[in-house]
Amino acid sequence: MFHWSIPVINEAENKGFRVTKIDGVKALKGKILSCMEALKPDFVFLNGHGNNTVFYGNDKCAAITLSEAHVFTDTISFVRSCNSATELGEKAVSTHNCQCFIGYKSNFWNAYQNEKYSQPLNDPVSRPVMETSNLVPLHLIRGDSTKESVEASHRAAEQEIEKAIFSSDPYSKASLRALIINDHGLHFHGDENARLVQ
Repeated sequence: MFHWSIPVINEAENKGFRVTKIDGVKALKGKILSCMEALKPDFVFLNGHGNNTVFYGNDKCAAITLSEAHVFTDTISFVRSCNSATELGEKAVSTHNCQCFIGYKSNFWNAYQNEKYSQPLNDPVSRPVMETSNLVPLHLIRGDSTKESVEASHRAAEQEIEKAIFSSDPYSKASLRALIINDHGLHFHGDENARLVQ
């Protein structure tokens, strides 16, 4: 998922946003929390593993738990991990004044073609799955509201699902399953009219 963040990072930088990246071995609890607490970002975009109560950093180490949900205060956040929009997202909004927390209320699925594993951006199986998910942060960066950004992802997913249903490509079935599950799971808590102000 790191590679699929690159188009989002590029768009943010092109729009004049100051981007702070924490990736690879740096993506551990201490670094993530200290960075968020020091910078107090307007927008948080996280990729990784997760469950109802925890976002995991590098090597599946717990990075943000319910007790650290305060780091989302005053942010618009998109957390691309399994089940992030259940308890963690709800607490960030209800207890810590996160403007809007967007994530998934079920597992986030990706699909990939084995031959393209080392070239994820060129993977035709992963492309529709990750591009529809990427529409959430891309639309936020372009100034759309949280509701508009989520709806843009839903519309694109519907189109990709229809293409996959009628495709004769055997790989499209893997994309189809991930698209359906992710589209159903995409969810947000908080202000549907929140938007990034630059």
